[in-house]
Amino acid sequence: RDQLIAAVNAGEVDMALGCFLQPVPGMHRAPLCRFTLMLVQPAAEAAQLGRAPRWDDLLERRLLGGPPESPIQQLIDHQLQRIGRRGAPAMQLHYFETQIAMVEAGEGSAVLPTFCIPACRDRKVATHPLSDPVVPVDLYRISSRARELPPGAEGFTAFLASYTARWAELESPPSA
Repeated sequence: RDQLIAAVNAGEVDMALGCFLQPVPGMHRAPLCRFTLMLVQPAAEAAQLGRAPRWDDLLERRLLGGPPESPIQQLIDHQLQRIGRRGAPAMQLHYFETQIAMVEAGEGSAVLPTFCIPACRDRKVATHPLSDPVVPVDLYRISSRARELPPGAEGFTAFLASYTARWAELESPPSA
């Protein structure tokens, strides 16, 4: 995230894509697509819930997570604190793919954005949308306020938003 912001500020790239959950000083921030948070658990445990999981179902669950400086992990931690869960995840892993692999290995469950569904596809894991509340995670385009975007950037952004929206619909996680 910080490297993307620095590259846009330095003019090395015209724009960057990411989950910039807060406004970035000196940048335009335009939403592209909305995802939500989901529970990823070992496939063998999928039938134990019997219904779509809610946040309060995570109270006693062994959870894997990201580093505390990750904005997405901060969003997850905020929701977990709302239900009374305090403390760091059982394991802190820097990459979503690593969290998914550790879930598959039986080390716990993870809360991840639904844009991770393709990474779950060939793993022995189950994905379930989390509710009560449904927590949005928006994908944004950022660009420098100090420079105009080059010709074609808006068209590319419109294409990407349309493509991502179709992909997000097709990849929505199955209900429990």
